[in-house]
Amino acid sequence: MTDRHISWPNLRQLIESGVPTRFHIPGEPRLDIMIESGGSAVSLIIPHPIVKVVPPTRLEAITTEAVRIEGEEYVRIATHVRPLFQEFYLLLTEIADSIQLDGKTFETAVRSRLESWKELLRSVGMLSPERQVGLWGELWLLRRLITSCGPEALDSWTGPVAEPHDFRIGHTELEVKTTRSRQRNHVINGLDQLSPSEGLKLFLLALHVEPAQTDDAMSLPQMVAVVRNTLDAEPDLLGDFELILRDGCGYYAKDEQNYGTQFRLRSAPMLVPVDAGFPRLTKKTLCDVVGMNVEQRISDVRYTVNVDDFGSLDGTPDFLTIIPEQKASIVEP
Repeated sequence: MTDRHISWPNLRQLIESGVPTRFHIPGEPRLDIMIESGGSAVSLIIPHPIVKVVPPTRLEAITTEAVRIEGEEYVRIATHVRPLFQEFYLLLTEIADSIQLDGKTFETAVRSRLESWKELLRSVGMLSPERQVGLWGELWLLRRLITSCGPEALDSWTGPVAEPHDFRIGHTELEVKTTRSRQRNHVINGLDQLSPSEGLKLFLLALHVEPAQTDDAMSLPQMVAVVRNTLDAEPDLLGDFELILRDGCGYYAKDEQNYGTQFRLRSAPMLVPVDAGFPRLTKKTLCDVVGMNVEQRISDVRYTVNVDDFGSLDGTPDFLTIIPEQKASIVEP
């Protein structure tokens, strides 16, 4: 300990232990450092009544939000990006000093300290946390398809090559959505994401994941390595895979050290047909409501859909018909 802050080596030990931890920074107003279960996030929390405005960070790696912890209201500034934990902890100590020693408000302290950190945070070449989890989910399905149908299943991964949906298998399209939320809440981007292509049937594959440090958990680089291994005997397909990762997904091998968080499935994958009974926004539904062509009036639509208790779970016949579990038998003509 210093006179105010725990040292980084000691904090790192707490993070690596995986035990959720909360400790007080001496001074007023009360500020606490929190480490989430599994060392998945580091944050600074301050009682909500003290904070008049929750300032946005405008940074993909850092979030500010109002939260409820043990029945009390707080404002939290946090990151889930493990490679940034050391630098972020230093940032939190500077914010705490600005508030407790210099008398600045939370809003002023966060804004002023973040300004000096933005270039450093932008310089780290990495996908946003949302895109990391999304790519993890797409690779989960790709691995499953290669294992069940053979290496040529790589051709079914169409999303990164500018097709409207993530995967296309025959006359079936699959949109993969992966969430870390406690419920199956999935973010939908745009009015076309849940609209099937002409003559095709669309399904949403809902993956529900959580950070973990267990034998069945894998980081994004580990998931990439598994898919690479399945394609190792097919040099051309392996080369195509590397190009898709780089040019279609923005994933570069040089940045793999930035993706240390491991994930596992929180619950069984779910396959949901996107049909008339699916809750969604499309151009047609909006046009029917407002009575005009909305395409030129409304843009950048983003909404969240909950699919709890929808669809078919992995292992059921309806699920396995679309996404096989084992390698399909070769049928002679």
